[in-house]
Amino acid sequence: MEWLQSIGILAGATVGVLVVFIISTIVWVKNHSKGKIYLYLVESNDDVNRYMVDITDESKAVLRRQEYDVVPGDCQFRTLWPSGVPKFLQERVASQMHIRNVGPPINPRKGGGQKDITAKSRYALSDQRMLEMMWKDVRRDLGIGGGGTTSLKSWSTWVTIITLAGVLGLGVFMYLLYVKVSALGV
Repeated sequence: MEWLQSIGILAGATVGVLVVFIISTIVWVKNHSKGKIYLYLVESNDDVNRYMVDITDESKAVLRRQEYDVVPGDCQFRTLWPSGVPKFLQERVASQMHIRNVGPPINPRKGGGQKDITAKSRYALSDQRMLEMMWKDVRRDLGIGGGGTTSLKSWSTWVTIITLAGVLGLGVFMYLLYVKVSALGV
């Protein structure tokens, strides 16, 4: 009966930690997205970078000493942020697309549709070199491979480290529980 009580305590602690983590993540996302806009910046080499940027009083988004106009209406759309987490932890935020170093936004709804997808862009989506570059960026961001140092600034890196430590601790605890129950002869 003592082992059942131990497993109950373990399950309760695990659920408690999960609930605290989920609630703190939801609160952090809501607070971090208030008064901000998610900018998609199209670079000169056709890369698209994304930034969460504060909106100033003059309806401008300032990123690295460059101002971008914040224009509500057709130029604005909604994006789930942050990417890479379950949908229930994400927040819908205002988003705009800009060309780097150009103040006014791009209207993504104008002239869109299938005609914008060309044979060249379809090839780029399946190009092996493009996929290799994408994975190289992912490895660089995670700090793995290529002799780079691990970036501990990313919150996803910290979440991964904490999760792995928790799983390891849970494994050690379960092993000790198994040894204790085996010693009792149950």
